[in-house]
Amino acid sequence: ERQFGLDEYVCKRLKPMLTHICELGYDPSILANCGVAPGDLAMSFLYWNLVSELGEQSIRSFDTRVFVLKNSSYNKNDSKDDLYAKVFISTEYYFPVKVQWFKADKQLKEGVINRTMEISSFESEGDFWLVDELSIYGKKWRTEISFDDSDAGYTKDGVPKTLFGKLK
Repeated sequence: ERQFGLDEYVCKRLKPMLTHICELGYDPSILANCGVAPGDLAMSFLYWNLVSELGEQSIRSFDTRVFVLKNSSYNKNDSKDDLYAKVFISTEYYFPVKVQWFKADKQLKEGVINRTMEISSFESEGDFWLVDELSIYGKKWRTEISFDDSDAGYTKDGVPKTLFGKLK
């Protein structure tokens, strides 16, 4: 059985990106302004409550099954919080290739998407699936992220020594 290892995934993937952002002279909080949340990269939406399955659909040559999930920790007072996610999971790799987020019931029913994440490349490393490239976009904005390095492990094996490397 494959384990996802969310904390390892987020830490190993965010550190190189934050290092690069700091090297360019930007504040690391710029990620939030680009529509990216750590939960997106950790795919925490996969743990939301299942509302329904919408059937099958083809996305960029992937046959997928489409699920609607509801955020169980939704905070209506947080303007950045999304209530629903429509998740397109590859039937071959059992991996999400596209996610659409919706703010409210009405948006979901009317198909008004708040933002979208598309995973254009992913790889298997041991027991983990890691994203190589993704884009997150909404109305009038788009953020693309490429990960050059990949590494993953289990929490029970301890924190990777390179996890808290010094930012330049």
